[in-house]
Amino acid sequence: MLSPRNLHKEKTRLETFSKWTVEFISGAKLAKTGFFWPDTSLDIVQCYFCDVRLGAWEPYDDEVTEHIRWSRECPLLRRRETNNVPINIRELEELLPPECYDVCGILPGDFSPQSNITWLQHFFDIFWRFFFYFCQKYFIVCVEYF
Repeated sequence: MLSPRNLHKEKTRLETFSKWTVEFISGAKLAKTGFFWPDTSLDIVQCYFCDVRLGAWEPYDDEVTEHIRWSRECPLLRRRETNNVPINIRELEELLPPECYDVCGILPGDFSPQSNITWLQHFFDIFWRFFFYFCQKYFIVCVEYF
C-alpha cells in the first residue's frame, strides 16, 4: 500500500511511475501535474491534490486536458496555493493552463460531468437563438419592403 506521505513532492510521485506500462501517456507529465500511480496492476492514476482518479487511457488523450475535464477545481491546475514541491517550476508553469477566474459560471456547450447543462437545454438554447435571429431578419426585410 502506498503511503500518502511525501506525495506532495513531484519526485515522490514520479517514483510511483517507475514501472508505468502505458507507452503513449507520460508518467513524468502525470507526476508533474499532481498524479501518482497507486495500483501498479491497473492504468488508473490519482491526483494527490484533488483525489480525482483517471484511467482507461487512449492514445489521443492528453494528461492535462483529461485532468481539467474531470476535475475543474483541482487546486494545482487552477494555480491555487498547494504544498506541491515541483522538480522544475518552469516546466510545471508551461504545462498548467493559464490562471483564470470563473465569473460567469458554466458556459453554453459545457457538458462536463460537473455541468448541470443537458444536451436538451443546449438544443433549445441554439434553437431559440436561431429563431430570434431569423425573426429579426424577416421583420427587417418586411419593414423595408413596405
